[in-house]
Amino acid sequence: MNTKKRSIKDIKRERDDLSTFLVHLTRKTDDGESAIENLINILDRHIIEARNPKGLCWDWPDYLDFTRSVCFTETPLNYVRYLFDIEGRGINLEPYGLVFSKTFLLEKGANPVFYINTFDKKEPRTELRTVIARMINNHPNKEDMKEIVAYFDTYGKIAGSDKIRDFYWEREWRFKGNFTFDDKDIIIGLCPDGDLDFFSDRYKNIKFISPYMSMEEIIQLIAHK
Repeated sequence: MNTKKRSIKDIKRERDDLSTFLVHLTRKTDDGESAIENLINILDRHIIEARNPKGLCWDWPDYLDFTRSVCFTETPLNYVRYLFDIEGRGINLEPYGLVFSKTFLLEKGANPVFYINTFDKKEPRTELRTVIARMINNHPNKEDMKEIVAYFDTYGKIAGSDKIRDFYWEREWRFKGNFTFDDKDIIIGLCPDGDLDFFSDRYKNIKFISPYMSMEEIIQLIAHK
């Protein structure tokens, strides 16, 4: 039995359920722009807009502007493709996006989402949302609370429905406000196989892979660039 202790850095390197990357995926948006058009727009402008309020306080007027966030997933690259085939989702992600290092996102101020369990056999435990509301509203400096409200969310039964709200498994991270970056900050771009040539020709400073590739294919493609 090996009793020699190792550094956390070495341990994390061997765990394939952890990722050193954070992925932002695009989709068709309410303004009619397709997922590919949105990715092109992001790359041309070097900004991901925080268009929608997110989190537990998304519909609270006092905090509306402070919950507008950009979303990322900590899902390992070889599992990202499973996010595209989920039926019944209100937000349908597509195989277009950008991959950044977790270190870069941490330095920018991104934060993992903190999920509050509202599961119950009968009705969702809505009082937990009230607890958070009191904590925020009773804080002596509400301006400070505006810095963190975007990072709280719930998972559990939806009131008046048998449906379950559960995005905890996505390992979501959020960045409050618009997210700006340079080409050098992008680890890899994501697009379907059929669009690899288009994106590689248009953005020559960025390497692109398909999220449907195996890890062996990804390594081979990057090695030959």
